Amino acid sequence: MASSTSAKYPWPSTVNVANFVTVRPQLDRSNLQRSIKGYMLWKEQMICMLESQDLLGFIDGTTPSPPPDSDNGESMGKLWRRTDRLVKGWIFGSIMHDALDAVVGLDSSMEVWLKLDNLFKIQTKTHAIINVVRNDQNGAVKDEDRIVELPESSNTNALDQGNVESRRKDMNSYLPLYKAVLKGDWNEGRQFLDKNEEGITAILNSHSETLLHAAVKTGKSNDFLRNLLERIPEDALLRTSTCGLTALHSAAVAGNTGAAIMLVNKNPKLLYILNDHNLLPVHVAAIGCHKRHFGI
Repeated sequence: MASSTSAKYPWPSTVNVANFVTVRPQLDRSNLQRSIKGYMLWKEQMICMLESQDLLGFIDGTTPSPPPDSDNGESMGKLWRRTDRLVKGWIFGSIMHDALDAVVGLDSSMEVWLKLDNLFKIQTKTHAIINVVRNDQNGAVKDEDRIVELPESSNTNALDQGNVESRRKDMNSYLPLYKAVLKGDWNEGRQFLDKNEEGITAILNSHSETLLHAAVKTGKSNDFLRNLLERIPEDALLRTSTCGLTALHSAAVAGNTGAAIMLVNKNPKLLYILNDHNLLPVHVAAIGCHKRHFGI
């Protein structure tokens, strides 16, 4: 019985973890790419070690704690817990203190493993969203160059092709307005809008951004934005671009505090809109180290 129990719940306490695990992951919010890469390397190394010791079941759930009412349930439970604590200790000893802080207090090694995996998955999503929305000043200018660039497929049917051509034509017609907002020239923008009022909410580029998004993203356009907000309907502030980004999300990424204040004063609902990655504007601001943006 003892032999089968030890085989089921081995306790290789003399294993030198450092021989297997050479990377220590950390929740480095200042460098998400490095943080994610470090975690993936650590995870691969840790899985290799656990597999080599026949302990992978403790983190994937295939070796659960025995029920207390089973035969020898109490003694079996103690042996299971001893091995589980060993696995949890290996994990605790191989991660940096910021990651450790996030999992201290969890009961089992599987809980710790799943919590870490979830934390770094959130960082992965965050890294992806920042790559999408962090179109800095150079990116904004490039948008002007590619304003008519829409994806085309060789097997697009006639109706789809017509839609592409229609969108391309529409965006071309708003090119003067787009240039005006990039320059921060409200007089030029106002003259265009006086003749083309629909331009206030029209899609201006291939990222499905409106005039509001463009005004927020360039630091030269807060005067433009102030005048625009006097004309734009309140509900129009809730329009989203690629990945569900409102103008407030874009302001959060750019660190444009003045724009954020004006947007929220116009429509406070913007504070509570999640993008496609379930991030509020305040989350995006914190990730981008613009904490003062929302008074954090």
